[in-house]
Amino acid sequence: MNWISTKDSPLYTEKEGIVYGTCNASAPFMAAIELSDGTYWVHHCLLDDEMCLNVIGEDHNQSASFEVRDIDFYMHVSMPFEIQ
Repeated sequence: MNWISTKDSPLYTEKEGIVYGTCNASAPFMAAIELSDGTYWVHHCLLDDEMCLNVIGEDHNQSASFEVRDIDFYMHVSMPFEIQ
């Protein structure tokens, strides 16, 4: 799979200050955010109902220290499966 630029295919739209997810944000994805030192913050993420960016964890999801507006690139991936 290839990284997708949010400039070419946005994860959200904004109208009157309210953020709405696009179909691109309807499933978990890898998010890449360029940091000030030129490196990237890359994590398995999803957007919750309030359009907050969350990092997918083993036991629970955690709020990310970034917003959906900060994402530069994303890649669709599936949720990790549980081995039973």
